[in-house]
Amino acid sequence: MKFKIITFGCKVNSYESESLKERLLEEGYQEAKKEEDADYFFVNTCAVTNEAEKKDLKKVRSLGRNYPNARIVIMGCSSQLHKERYTSLPQVDVVIGNSKKGMVEQCLESKTNDLVDLDSRHFHYEDTPTKLSRLREEIQEVERENPFYKKQKISSLLASKSLSSEESILVLTMIQKTIAMI
Repeated sequence: MKFKIITFGCKVNSYESESLKERLLEEGYQEAKKEEDADYFFVNTCAVTNEAEKKDLKKVRSLGRNYPNARIVIMGCSSQLHKERYTSLPQVDVVIGNSKKGMVEQCLESKTNDLVDLDSRHFHYEDTPTKLSRLREEIQEVERENPFYKKQKISSLLASKSLSSEESILVLTMIQKTIAMI
């Protein structure tokens, strides 16, 4: 199955979308390069302004109209605050609240389309392992080892990873202090 993630809003949403992407890829899903190739759409919504909410809703309606056979999953702040808007749309399969963002894959199997906990109006962040967080853990493990081999081990660790240019910049920033201390 192929998926497409559409993200609106803040850096937290971007991080969560990247984390979801990694988890879906690990589960065997494939990322669709084009919208028309997607079987699933995950829309990570924003509610910071009325204009942001209008953009969210417009995109969801557009996806439903243009890709009627695809499953649409809504998550994010707008879905938490205005779940009725999304659960009432026939093209939306699942609406996930902030407290369940880390369990999107399990929510796909749910029999209900409303997975918003109204008592949980605030975001409850649960760190989910991502490629970068796992790499950070590996680097920290190397740091605890013999200091004479640290630089060589970190270099070979980085060489063994296939990182995008954005990820490479994040990693280099993250370990800059470590290498400087050697």
